[in-house]
Amino acid sequence: MPGLSVRPPCQARSGRLGLGCRIRSTGTVLSGKVDAWWLRGVAAVLAVACVSCGGAEHAAKALSILSQPVSQTVGVGEPATFTVSAESSSALRYQWYWNGKSIPGAVQAVLTTRPAEVADNGTAFRVVVSDGVGSLTSGTATLTVSQAPRAPPAGDLRFQGVDAAPVRVPQFISNFLSGRVTLGGLAGTPLLMGPGSCAPPPDGTCSWFFLAAWPQYVQYAVTAVYSSGSLVSLDAVLGSAAGVVTSLDVEEANNTYALSRAEIPGVGGFDLVHHQAVPLDSLADEVGKEGSAGRVVTAIAHRAGAAEFLAYGWTGAPSTTYETTVRSASLANAASVAATIASDGYVITALGRDGGGGLIFVGSRVAGDTIARPLLVTTNELEVDPLLRRGYAIVGWVSDPGANTWTWIGQQ
Repeated sequence: MPGLSVRPPCQARSGRLGLGCRIRSTGTVLSGKVDAWWLRGVAAVLAVACVSCGGAEHAAKALSILSQPVSQTVGVGEPATFTVSAESSSALRYQWYWNGKSIPGAVQAVLTTRPAEVADNGTAFRVVVSDGVGSLTSGTATLTVSQAPRAPPAGDLRFQGVDAAPVRVPQFISNFLSGRVTLGGLAGTPLLMGPGSCAPPPDGTCSWFFLAAWPQYVQYAVTAVYSSGSLVSLDAVLGSAAGVVTSLDVEEANNTYALSRAEIPGVGGFDLVHHQAVPLDSLADEVGKEGSAGRVVTAIAHRAGAAEFLAYGWTGAPSTTYETTVRSASLANAASVAATIASDGYVITALGRDGGGGLIFVGSRVAGDTIARPLLVTTNELEVDPLLRRGYAIVGWVSDPGANTWTWIGQQ
């Protein structure tokens, strides 16, 4: 009996189909009550069902997935979209899974992820589709997070480590009064910025804080170096130092300086331009000129009422030019200023004091790349470890004694 269909109204009652359910097969109409057992008896042959009580006549459809989720490749900071197509005579329900774990609220045929992070590379997505009768699990779609062309290529030390691997447990927070600390194989942060690095003369004791951590895997054999000394020796130190200086603090009242540096032993290719006395009202223009020339500002300090900053070119990106931004911030609004810089696609490549109790941020981006950069901020020391484990490099560390807080700014 091909072409069997059911015409509404159909109402189930006491295990039977109610009056008015008309079953039609090849032009023959059977009316009146029809026992449910009879229907069950012929279901294997005829697949009889009341599929609609709204007036339309159509055949029942078993649950099936028509198109599977497709693997996606996105850049850091970009969302991915996964889609499934399914059909059934009954209402469909969806539940998406990420690496085997259900995603709360992901109950539609289309899933749009949050902006991708470095640690998301290789993660797996699938979806379970159900219709109240049964369920089907889709194939697995993989998310690939590409760091090119957005992130600096391996070996470019000018971007505060935003291209580096996620790290294991941070090793220590330390301080030094003078001299040099070399941390082979460790990823180091810039120096802590904010008031109070030095005691007032005549004591004049100074100390600076930093954080270091082991990478999950060694992308390149980077070494973190921290040093301090008399201001009269700063020019000589900068002229002979390898790698890239990632932060600089000048304490004129105490005639001392401190800096952090990243280097790859035995590997060069970075050329330094040292600007020693740039008026603050022309700072943005001078920083912009360096970006247009293919150099990135990596450290900035306030000295003698002007700005002192360091910019580096790199033989690994000889034709790349950069757009820049210079922003002032107070200790209280440093996090919000950093968020604005990142939302415009800049990496925070330098952070220093402004000489008036505030801060100066420098952001750099490949010319034309305006996609927002992922950024996380925490004032809780216990949250620094998860931030680093997720592949965020600490591009700024700020102390606000008035609020009794330390603020870590992480970026990818």
